[in-house]
Amino acid sequence: MRSPPATTTAPPRAGVTTLMIKPVGAACQRACTYCYSRAPASPRETIAAPLVDRALGWFATHAGREACVAWQGGEPLLAGAEHFQAALATLARVRRPGQRLTLALQTNGLGLDDAWCRLLVGHGFWVGLSLDGPAEVHEPLRGAGTHAPVLAALARLRAHGLEPNLLCTLQRDNVGDPDRLWRFFVDQRVRWLQLIPVVEWQAGEAPLLQPFVAPIDALGELWCRLFDLWFASSREQISVRLFDALLNRLVLGQSSECTLAPRCAAQLTLMPDGALYACDHFIAPTWQVGAVGPEEAAIDQARLDAFAARKTPGARCRGCAWVALCHGGCPKHRPALDAPSVLCGALRRLFVHAADRLAWLAARLRRRRAPTTEAHA
Repeated sequence: MRSPPATTTAPPRAGVTTLMIKPVGAACQRACTYCYSRAPASPRETIAAPLVDRALGWFATHAGREACVAWQGGEPLLAGAEHFQAALATLARVRRPGQRLTLALQTNGLGLDDAWCRLLVGHGFWVGLSLDGPAEVHEPLRGAGTHAPVLAALARLRAHGLEPNLLCTLQRDNVGDPDRLWRFFVDQRVRWLQLIPVVEWQAGEAPLLQPFVAPIDALGELWCRLFDLWFASSREQISVRLFDALLNRLVLGQSSECTLAPRCAAQLTLMPDGALYACDHFIAPTWQVGAVGPEEAAIDQARLDAFAARKTPGARCRGCAWVALCHGGCPKHRPALDAPSVLCGALRRLFVHAADRLAWLAARLRRRRAPTTEAHA
């Protein structure tokens, strides 16, 4: 673990609201082709309980009245039930009076049994379950034989009264037939759906996308078609995070989607060695912003501020009519820091296509009226 300079134990100024714990780092039962956390095979390192105890104590002390503790991987369930039980006991002890700490977990579902479901339900976890659509588009990049266990995990969670958020990564294999992809999730009775485009770069100096990244034109077409289907018949029944984020921006002036927000650094990511990073997509020495030491966490505020400033749109983006909706997109999605996101064309196509209907929905929400299924004017 590299200890960053100029650290302070004071609360970060950048508005950190989430502590993401990667209790086993990138370790996972599978090796999805496009996983951004993939690492060379090595002995699995599970985060030590005293380190988690100190990190949670520091976070609860400095976080606001509403904050989130999230577990992600790799596959976080590989840390074992004892890890979660110890962390939950710590949170019960350090949570301040009146403080609301939301608990979240992202899982591939492969190790999810009844005991895990009881633990998650008993402590009010929000659970994200990874599912890329029908088996023929889910398994080529996630691995043969992974689809049926995910559906079984979905059924098991529901049997215990927990409705998960389904996370669908958008990649080369599942963007070609938007209607079929949407029908699949409607048939699964999805309530919350994330549609997250995979953006990964090839190694080397030239900014070349990996071959499993969806063609940008196809992604734009998919987003537009899914918006049409959602708006026509499902906007009251299904929450789609991208569409919700755009409405949040129009109604509340803020985005619930970090890639569309004006500033990064609302999250700290804790790795098994105690290192803290500003984002789980930037696990590199350059962006280590702190560490959990013998007493509590220490944050390099200057480095955290520098990371947050990377979100500033470049000149081409600042002249765009839609920059207030996307703020230049995620820095990871830009071939150069001052360049537009590679998703720009797809997002612009969606913004133009959906603008009138988003404005109509936003107006109704501002009047505190639930949108209806009547056709908008």
